Amino acid sequence: MTTKLSFIVPIYNVAGWLPQCLDSLLAQPEPAMEILLVDDGSTDESLAVCREYEKKDSRIQVFHQSNQGANVARNKGLEEAEGKWVCFIDGDDWIEKTFCSALDEYFSSSYDVILFSYYHVNGDKKKRAASGSDRIEFQEKDFPELQIALLNRLGPYKYNHNCLNPVSCWNKIYRREFLMENQIRFVPEIQKLQDLTFNIQVYEHARSGLYVNKALYNYRFNPASVTNRYQPDIVHKFDAIHEFLTPFIKDKQDPIFESAYRERVATHSRTCVVLYFCNAKNKKNYRTRRKEFLSLMETEPYATAVREADLHHFPVREKLLSWAIRKKLFWVCELLTRLQYLWSNRGRIHSKG
Repeated sequence: MTTKLSFIVPIYNVAGWLPQCLDSLLAQPEPAMEILLVDDGSTDESLAVCREYEKKDSRIQVFHQSNQGANVARNKGLEEAEGKWVCFIDGDDWIEKTFCSALDEYFSSSYDVILFSYYHVNGDKKKRAASGSDRIEFQEKDFPELQIALLNRLGPYKYNHNCLNPVSCWNKIYRREFLMENQIRFVPEIQKLQDLTFNIQVYEHARSGLYVNKALYNYRFNPASVTNRYQPDIVHKFDAIHEFLTPFIKDKQDPIFESAYRERVATHSRTCVVLYFCNAKNKKNYRTRRKEFLSLMETEPYATAVREADLHHFPVREKLLSWAIRKKLFWVCELLTRLQYLWSNRGRIHSKG
């Protein structure tokens, strides 16, 4: 039997969520599929959970490696996959029961990539992602538009967040032969925005694609933890991304790409403020943090991006923080970040009182 679809699940310390993910995969009635679980050196019970499920269904294969990051784990799954199509699933998310049946009519197609809709899940709240169309056929000329929207999904671009999600890898299936022929892989050195750097390669080589407005994936989102998680190495993580993207943008020689990239870097500047410079867990004194902040904002690509990025299309909160960064008002950055922390954690703060 020819394998139609390979599910690739990178796993690291998600034992609490993993059964829901794996149950949703096993609920698929498609016999011609495989489930590749790549444990990335978990220190909890994730590997044991994987082994237990491997005994339940012959479609499951488990691989174990030392901790090397999600990118290496996904690449391992891709190397082992045999399906015509591959789909990357995060171990703390899950798919709808109708996933395979909803896409079955496309499994015999020759598209390079197929995108679909999904749900945002936050606790017991489940909200369908925005969609601008029920169906979109992509031709070769359309993929630069997807790259531009990928660089800044909030911008006034054709395929921005009001239409679809061009960035994530979990709301797509990829034709495996297409990925292999074009040597498209996740970049091991990049530890943040892995999906972005993967899909920008996909859109560079793709010649045909499809978007269907079917919500088939459940993305588990915790805004408090994402917004406030302290990352002292965030600047270095973004350095790796800029090193990857800068030559790509230069090769395009297109002012629209340059503008979208400036907006992307402006977003990175806000993230650095929230997750490092003004994060409550950063124990460096105010003067030291301000000095580091000013130094970074005077280096490229931040200096040009902060000065020239079009901020009009950002939400109000992001726009205010971007304005404070542009004006180098570190005390305002600090105030806005701390207010956002209090707002995000208001429920926990009140419950402790």
